[in-house]
Amino acid sequence: MSFMSRVACFLLITGSLVPAQRGHRDPTPDDRNPSPDRALVTPQIDTMQLRHDAAELTQLANTIPPDIERALNGVLAKDLKDRLKRIEKLSKSLRGQLALQ
Repeated sequence: MSFMSRVACFLLITGSLVPAQRGHRDPTPDDRNPSPDRALVTPQIDTMQLRHDAAELTQLANTIPPDIERALNGVLAKDLKDRLKRIEKLSKSLRGQLALQ
């Protein structure tokens, strides 16, 4: 057997051992939604809590500029750190309730 015949046989044998590639298949609607029985649940917004948090955030934010001015003059308010943390917590809560994350 010639060299070219051996190469051709080798290619035919190894080519038949390679599994065929499968084509791309678009997912069916059932594939897209793994649990079609479960309805989309939209969280209910507690408007009273939202208003209360917003009002508290406004009140706390208004106390910060005078404390910053005093801090620049060397007088630091004891509860400034706590109020800033509370502002951060309220802000995060409001973002979460309004789905702005």
